Amino acid sequence: MQVNTYVEFMKLVKTLSLHKPEDNYSFEKANRFISEFVQESEIKHIYVKNIFNQEKGTELFLFLEDKILIVMGTEQTTNVKMLKRKDIMEMDFEETHYGVTNAIIKFRFPDREIMFESLNDSNQHWNPKYISNIKDIFKFLNNSVYEERQLS
Repeated sequence: MQVNTYVEFMKLVKTLSLHKPEDNYSFEKANRFISEFVQESEIKHIYVKNIFNQEKGTELFLFLEDKILIVMGTEQTTNVKMLKRKDIMEMDFEETHYGVTNAIIKFRFPDREIMFESLNDSNQHWNPKYISNIKDIFKFLNNSVYEERQLS
């Protein structure tokens, strides 16, 4: 399940259409929290991780012009981490074509690494959409880094 905008994602939440029922409730609460701090128009890209994985918690990544918000929620808590995009030290993109196509993006910060992998974060039906979204995020992050260097 991969959508391209935050509005589309929240429509799925409001219609109880997420794969894990508990995610509908926790992301509805998270939306109220997020809307206090972020305008929908500020969100350039989103990525939903672990939406089909029953063992791992679902994470929502919101890409803003200068920040990345990582949203995780449970019935009891909403956790939002904010990372500055300018702190990305390195970024890798890989696409494999052995059997089923898989796209991977890794971006490293001084204290952590974030990885999106289309096959692990989705399922066989949604993999092509996840690949497309990973490529779009890579382009977005890469262009922003290039623009920042041009201004320096």
